[in-house]
Amino acid sequence: MEIKVLDFKQINNLGVLQFATKELDTFNYLTLPKAIEKEYVQVKEVSEGGEVNNLLVVNNSKHYVFIMDGEILEGAKQNRVVNTSILMAPSSKNILPVSCVERGRWSHKSQFFKTADYHMPSSSRSRKSHKVKQNLEENNEYMAEQGAVWEDVMNVSTFFKVKSKTDNLSDVYFQLQEDFEKNLKNFEINDMANGVSFFIGKEMISIELFNRRDVLQEHFNKLLTAVQFDVDIAKKIDHLTFDAASFKIVDTIDKISDLEKQEYDSIGVGTDLRFENKVLHGFQLFYKNHTIHLSSQKK
Repeated sequence: MEIKVLDFKQINNLGVLQFATKELDTFNYLTLPKAIEKEYVQVKEVSEGGEVNNLLVVNNSKHYVFIMDGEILEGAKQNRVVNTSILMAPSSKNILPVSCVERGRWSHKSQFFKTADYHMPSSSRSRKSHKVKQNLEENNEYMAEQGAVWEDVMNVSTFFKVKSKTDNLSDVYFQLQEDFEKNLKNFEINDMANGVSFFIGKEMISIELFNRRDVLQEHFNKLLTAVQFDVDIAKKIDHLTFDAASFKIVDTIDKISDLEKQEYDSIGVGTDLRFENKVLHGFQLFYKNHTIHLSSQKK
């Protein structure tokens, strides 16, 4: 896959590299936040009793709708995180695999879910995604390990000294939100970018590539916030040059392209391709010759 590096900026330990591919904006769809805002899509419990690791998503529109792995859903009986990226067909219903990020609540706060202003912390999301890959290989299910997700939420809460009555990850975010938003002002989205890679010091943490530039623009601040959780935990500060960061992203994308991929039917439409080597793992959501979303995380 050929890419063009557009920008790299590093402040203290946090580095953000933006890039573009040749093929972009070639397939039209809405993101889940926009679809919910327009009242095209409803996300709710699967039944009155509910199931911790499954939600019902109803698309009442004529649009395809993209739901991103790591997206936080707030409301209903407890807050959840999305286990994998999916593309919903127009006028369709799907059972969405999720994990709980609010252990201490099981009562309705609202009938429908809304999307939060942040994504799951990067390191927690990586561990969740790795478990999803294992469950796909063993059981053909997009399930994570719920106990491990709860443990991650507890560890983040403990590190940032946040006490939550319901063990709610969102309570950690709300306490850190002001500082996070100050840091967001240091980084601007490049309008030509459809891909981004995040670094902590000299270490590449994640890569996110979308079919559409506007999708990256919509998720940019949420993804940046997700990395900031981990930046505060890292102690040593290492600086990376533009050339070194550019080499790393090009080399990593080339390696991902060459990796053997395991193919699974997506929850929605399209194909889910999983890949892994000694240092990274991830997936590629593919539909009608379009890469809707490619995501790679550091192990």
